[in-house]
Amino acid sequence: MARVTEFDAEVGKRLRHQRRQAGLSQGELGRSLGISFQQIQKYESGRNRFPIENLVKCARLWNLPIEAMLPIEPIKVLEIEESCRQLLTLLAELDQRPRKELVRLLRELIDSVKVKQ
Repeated sequence: MARVTEFDAEVGKRLRHQRRQAGLSQGELGRSLGISFQQIQKYESGRNRFPIENLVKCARLWNLPIEAMLPIEPIKVLEIEESCRQLLTLLAELDQRPRKELVRLLRELIDSVKVKQ
């Protein structure tokens, strides 16, 4: 079995925090996952690695994104300027054929501007 790491210990802390937030005992959580409360104790204390399938079950049980259970930085969503957002909205309103033609024309326009610069 793989060695338990700091990452695993942090997952255990988050598990304990979320379980307490939900008002569940270790036994109640264990029963809902089909494991013993002793195993929950080992996960929460960082002595054992929490299986990913149980992590997913807990996230679903508590209606959380899986990221809330993991000690990771949030993934940053690409910021799009408002004018780009408007362009995408307009393109989405077109059928495929005129959309492809408009993209082709836009490519020609961009290429011609690049040449002039």
